[in-house]
Amino acid sequence: MKKVLIIGIIMLVLVGCTNKKEKPINLAKDLPIDIVEEEKLDVVVCEITEGDNTLTDTMTGFQDRMKTSTIESVMDYSNDIERGKITETDIKNNMEDTKKDYLGIEGVSYEYSIEGTIVTEKLITDYTKASMKQLYFEGMVDTKESEYISMDRTIESYLDDGMRCKAIEE
Repeated sequence: MKKVLIIGIIMLVLVGCTNKKEKPINLAKDLPIDIVEEEKLDVVVCEITEGDNTLTDTMTGFQDRMKTSTIESVMDYSNDIERGKITETDIKNNMEDTKKDYLGIEGVSYEYSIEGTIVTEKLITDYTKASMKQLYFEGMVDTKESEYISMDRTIESYLDDGMRCKAIEE
């Protein structure tokens, strides 16, 4: 269940891939805070909550080019454990497997913590350090020909999927 959520978010980011021939839209400027300064990074936070579970993506970028994405997921497994759908050992094993999946991917880090039945995961992608070809071969972007990840297209996809997004002034 957890891997499905993370995979779903990764698929949303995949939609944000842009090649140099496409003219990007500019959704970020239409969010509550319009960051105009040329040297300042845009920071946008998108979030969705379902019951006790929350998924947040904090993105930074400049001129539609995403520089970083920090996806944080907080999931409460108490109902699944009570119903016998999963054990605490299964959860720990799943998190360790997920951690191994991201090991060795340049520009990507993954960490998790477990407190009782609450699991917090954090997936950080630094697109300034990551190789788009490697991200493609690892299934994290949809084409190896992408020049960059479009913040605007990612935001648009998140909004279409019911996430709330807002620009943050740093």
